[in-house]
Amino acid sequence: MKVFILLITAKMVIFEKKTIRASHMKKYLILIVLVWSVSVSAFAIGLDTLKVSLPSLHWALQMNLPGFVLQSSDVNTKIEGRYISAYNDSLAMDVSVGIEENSLRLNSSKALRDSSWIQLKRLFYVKQAVIPDSVRYESGNCAFADFFVSSIYGNVVNQRNIIVYLFYNNFCVTVQVIKSNYKDTDVENLNKVLSSIKLIAPYSHVSLEHFIDGVDYFNNGNYNLAAKILQMALDENKRDQLLSKDQLYWLISNLGLAYGFSKQLGKAVSTLNYGIRTDPYFPMFYYNLAGVYAMADDLTETIYYLFQAFQYKKNMAQGNEFPDPKKDELFRKYWKNEKFRDAVRNL
Repeated sequence: MKVFILLITAKMVIFEKKTIRASHMKKYLILIVLVWSVSVSAFAIGLDTLKVSLPSLHWALQMNLPGFVLQSSDVNTKIEGRYISAYNDSLAMDVSVGIEENSLRLNSSKALRDSSWIQLKRLFYVKQAVIPDSVRYESGNCAFADFFVSSIYGNVVNQRNIIVYLFYNNFCVTVQVIKSNYKDTDVENLNKVLSSIKLIAPYSHVSLEHFIDGVDYFNNGNYNLAAKILQMALDENKRDQLLSKDQLYWLISNLGLAYGFSKQLGKAVSTLNYGIRTDPYFPMFYYNLAGVYAMADDLTETIYYLFQAFQYKKNMAQGNEFPDPKKDELFRKYWKNEKFRDAVRNL
C-alpha cells in the first residue's frame, strides 16, 4: 500500500515550537461517520466535489474540497490504483486520496492502518521527524492514525496529520489530511474536509472516465490494464456517446496498440478493423494496424497497411503529426530490412 504521508517542507513556515501532548490531543480527535449515498451524477472532474474510483469498481469515494487545487493525479503502473493530491494555500492544508487493489492481502481497515504505520515509522526515522503525539483508533468501518509532527530534519513544522483507512470489498482506501502550522482553532477546517467523506454506491462510470483512466495506464506502460479499461470506455461510449470524434479515434487507435503490446493480436486486429469501418479515411487506424502486423512478424501486411496510412495522412487530427516509421519503435525490427526501407522510401 502506498504511504501517503507527505511531510512537506517546501510549504512550511518555520515558527516557534508548539507541542500538543497526547492528553490534550485526544480532546480534538475528529470522528467520522462514513455516509452511504446513492449517486445519480456522472464523473465529476472539479475538486469542489471530488469523486475517486477505479474502473472495476461500482462505488466511489467522494469528498468536498472547495478552494483546493489539484497537485497530482497518478495511477499505479503495476496494479489498479489511483492516487490524487490537492492543496489549499489559504488553509495551508494538503489532502491525499488513494484507492488500490489489496496487493498485500489485508483483511480489515485496522490491518491496513497497522501495515501503513510500520512504513510511516520508517519514514519518520529517515526524515528525522519528531512525533510527540500520536493516537490510533477505530470508529465504525474505519481505522485512524492521528499524529503530530513537530519537526523534520531539525526544522519546526507543527504539522497535524489525520489519516483515514478503509478496507472495502477487497480494496484499500486511504485519505490523509495534513495541516501545516497547526493551531487548535484549525479543527473546524479539518472537520469540514473529513466529515465530507462519503462512499457513493452504486456508482456508474461513464465513457470519458474510463477513457481518462485508460490513457493513464497506457502512458504508464501497463498495456493489459489499458486494454481492459479502454475497451470498457469504447463499450460505454456506444451507450452514452460522450467522447468527441478525436477522443473516440484516439481510443480505438490506442486500444488496438494496447491489445498488441499485451500480445492479444487477434483483438488488436479486430479493434483496428472496427476503426477502419468507422472511418476508412483516418490514417492512424491503418498505421497502428501496420504496427500490429509488425508485432506478428508479417512484413507484407505491415507494408500494405503503411501504404494505406500514407494515402490518408492529410486526415490527421489538427495539431498531430503523422509519425515517421523509420524512427518509430513499432517498426524497429525492420529498420535494417531492405524491403521495408525501400517501401518506406517509395512512400
